Amino acid sequence: WDTFVLGRVALFGRIRQAVDSISEFDEAVTFFSTVKLSAAAYFIIGGPEPGQGAVVTRDRDELVDVWRLDASAGRWYVVETNY
Repeated sequence: WDTFVLGRVALFGRIRQAVDSISEFDEAVTFFSTVKLSAAAYFIIGGPEPGQGAVVTRDRDELVDVWRLDASAGRWYVVETNY
């Protein structure tokens, strides 16, 4: 139902798609912020440049939140827990 009717591919399928086709940090953040998912999830994404770090929090159909590193604002780390 999720795959054929609602267009939600399994979570690991989307991760595989990203690894195979995305090479830029901002593109990865956009991808995980907009793609339809089969389950709620969060993605911790890091890039090779200073300040390239984000936690993308998703439900099945839409973006919930994106936390980005921002050293100039004193946010040089972010923490995600299951608590």
